Amino acid sequence: MESLIRRHGGRRAVSPSSSAAAASFILLLCAVVLLNTHVALCGCYKRIFSFGDSIIDTGNFVYLTGNGPSQFKELPYGMTYFNRPSGRICDGRVLVDFYAQALNLSLLPPTIPEEGSGQFENGANFAVLASTALGPDYFKTKYNFSLPVPYCLDSQLASFKKVLGRIAPGVDATKSLLGESLIVMGEIGGNDYNFWFTARQPRETARQYLPDVIGRIGAAVQEVINLGAKTVLVPGNFPFGCAPEYLQGFQSSNTSDYDATGCIAWFNDFSRQHNQALVQEVARLRSQNPGVTLIYADYYGAALEFFKNPKNYGISDPLLECCGGDGPYHTGMTCNKTAKVWGSPANFASWDGVHMTEKAYSIIADGAEQQQPLSDMGSFSHQKHSISVYLVLVSAVLLLNSTLGLCGCYKRIFSFGDSIIDSGNFVHIAGDHPCPFKEPPFGMTYFKHPSGRISDGRVVIDFYAQALQLPFVPPSLPEKDRGQFPHGANFAVLASTALPPEYFRRRNHTVPMPFSLATQLEWFKQTLQRIAPGDAARRALLGESLILMGEIGGNDYNFWFLDHKPREVAYQFIPDVVASISSTVQELIGLGARTIMIPGNFPTGCVPAYLSAYRSGNPADYDEFRCLRWFNAFSAAHNQALLNEVSRLKAQHPGVRLIYADYFGAALQLFRINDPLLACCGGHGPYHTGATCDRTATVWGDPGSFANWDGVHMTEKAYHVIADGVLNGPFADPPLLHSC
Repeated sequence: MESLIRRHGGRRAVSPSSSAAAASFILLLCAVVLLNTHVALCGCYKRIFSFGDSIIDTGNFVYLTGNGPSQFKELPYGMTYFNRPSGRICDGRVLVDFYAQALNLSLLPPTIPEEGSGQFENGANFAVLASTALGPDYFKTKYNFSLPVPYCLDSQLASFKKVLGRIAPGVDATKSLLGESLIVMGEIGGNDYNFWFTARQPRETARQYLPDVIGRIGAAVQEVINLGAKTVLVPGNFPFGCAPEYLQGFQSSNTSDYDATGCIAWFNDFSRQHNQALVQEVARLRSQNPGVTLIYADYYGAALEFFKNPKNYGISDPLLECCGGDGPYHTGMTCNKTAKVWGSPANFASWDGVHMTEKAYSIIADGAEQQQPLSDMGSFSHQKHSISVYLVLVSAVLLLNSTLGLCGCYKRIFSFGDSIIDSGNFVHIAGDHPCPFKEPPFGMTYFKHPSGRISDGRVVIDFYAQALQLPFVPPSLPEKDRGQFPHGANFAVLASTALPPEYFRRRNHTVPMPFSLATQLEWFKQTLQRIAPGDAARRALLGESLILMGEIGGNDYNFWFLDHKPREVAYQFIPDVVASISSTVQELIGLGARTIMIPGNFPTGCVPAYLSAYRSGNPADYDEFRCLRWFNAFSAAHNQALLNEVSRLKAQHPGVRLIYADYFGAALQLFRINDPLLACCGGHGPYHTGATCDRTATVWGDPGSFANWDGVHMTEKAYHVIADGVLNGPFADPPLLHSC
């Protein structure tokens, strides 16, 4: 059986929008609920129940195969996130995983292994690979066409009702449970067409049964509403014509058969026809069920954005599969343990010719937050047209991510650090003096003008604030003596060090700026005395705040190394740098802080300024990423010492949440961005470091295609990738959005 469905059992490659993070795509959901309010603000959704096919199957099909062989039970499936096969038809997570994480829920278990016994406290996934909307009998009776598996929407709904009868017996209990749950209806229906098309049946016949596919999805939605569901997400179909398996199977020498993205035009037109019919059905259901939130998710539009602008997402060619064989689309063999993995899955949209990579799923889930914000979208419950999820990404996520900002998890952010998160303090200190950070191209991407940040756009703290549904954190110094800082304040200053200047003077070394962690902490305490006078008020304020301790400490080493001082001496600094960070953390705990995030250092050996200053003709000096091996090893040594110290502090303060953020590991993801070792803004030379980034420098392209901005600092794109790894995991323990 599996040989029949291993290619077509789920779906096709897709993707679309990033630049961030966080923000987890169709998490419109909670935003919609906040607008139409069927679910209490701070509960959002307590469970997810999902139906569908291999796009979101999290293990049901693998369970059904029992002890039989299956390529999905073996690597390279699961190689990316789980580091082992997980039952998903992907290299890592699938869409429903990102939805669950953004809702601060556990990853959804497949239902079939525990259909008769599981309590499914956070919901369950009924999706099975190769499932169809219409049942096998429909195709056999009407078209004498046999489907390879018996799984369909009817069988999934029957299982759902069986589970409901056990975990919420009785009408009232069922309605109560479903009223606080999110129902994800698909994507489903794609296989009704996939099996037909790939069996080379007459294409036009599929148009004849398209209304029946839509009707079955609509009937399923109505059925879960009748059971008590109050929020149902109904995704559309992806662009079939962009899937490598279709491109290989329907190759044509006629250029008019292809659209501008290189996809097969006829199949994409068919997908659009299905989606338009589904939009109309969702609109009809809305009118019949005015007390229910029905959300149409435009997977097609999200994916097409990805195919049109692959370089924006670090994808070389979105029409190639990652795991397969030779051939123009890498479809020369089935993805299994003997297949070729053509590179990092993060550089591909399609995993195995039919299913997507985790990268593609995460981009769909993250969306493109720079697009139209949710607040501009109007009332979702009355929209008659498709809502492209990627347009509403960030605002949606922010409204929905756990119980955070809106629900009292963190009401403020107070931050310490250097230029990585400085949001305007240094520019304020510069006063009327000339400063490149006051002029374009700084700020060109998001703000469209210089913002005081040392980047083309937002920095990591901005993504954290947005994900917590808080305003951007203002620099503290402009309002040092009068600001009330209702949502927090940023004390970070460019060029700051963890250790004070006199520490280095004793070693015959001068740091260029007087600002250290002790200085910032003193500013913070002065501010606290003004905005929360008294011990009780201070503790109450800090108890509901998030403290970001850096990144700080990098400059203690940077100024030494870039002054070409003896490298090994810097190892002597590490215990003192870590001790300075630790003592500040302990002082904050003493003041009343309850949640502190402590980031590690970045891989300094990958920074263009280092690569230029320490160029070597010895290949052994470079690692597999073409970064300087010695400096990355040094950063790792700092990080290990810091992690050990965080562990010690956790043991001493069991009532305090201390979160170590692995910026080093998160930054290594950036090697999927074209050439991450080139500065976007600078001059000539192998790393574009031939000139300082200022208004006269060369901007070598769209900052979204670069990891590094000016030779030292990162682009908004890079900060977004790092922030997403901290917000949603796996580069923070626990992930920041799961820390409440």
